[in-house]
Amino acid sequence: MLEVVNTTIESDLASLFNINSDKLDTLKKILYMLCSTTPYEINKSKLSGETGVAWATLAKYLDYMNKGSLIHLVRGSKRHKTIQKPNKILLNNPNLFYILCATPDIGSLRESFFISQVSTKHQVHYHDKGN
Repeated sequence: MLEVVNTTIESDLASLFNINSDKLDTLKKILYMLCSTTPYEINKSKLSGETGVAWATLAKYLDYMNKGSLIHLVRGSKRHKTIQKPNKILLNNPNLFYILCATPDIGSLRESFFISQVSTKHQVHYHDKGN
């Protein structure tokens, strides 16, 4: 499965979206960050600082990984914004936790499992009250 993740990043995403090979480590770093932290609520400046990439570039990378089925971007239900930042970032498949990190966060694992099951038939939106 780790080989599939690496192939998706290094071959598929790199060629589809013209990502330079020296930037691919940033995508891998994001995946490693997600598996070991609590369900990640987006803080643009913190995430940009931790990855060393400007927010505009990072937002593109997140979109690419979402399209490549590596992560799931959970957005709020507000429809009036044309470009809306995601409220949470989760790994797309709970099995990714076990290949990417030694001790996955149980909350992230639980939310990732829920999203992976429900999002196949329904749209999932972030709500700021409750889980």
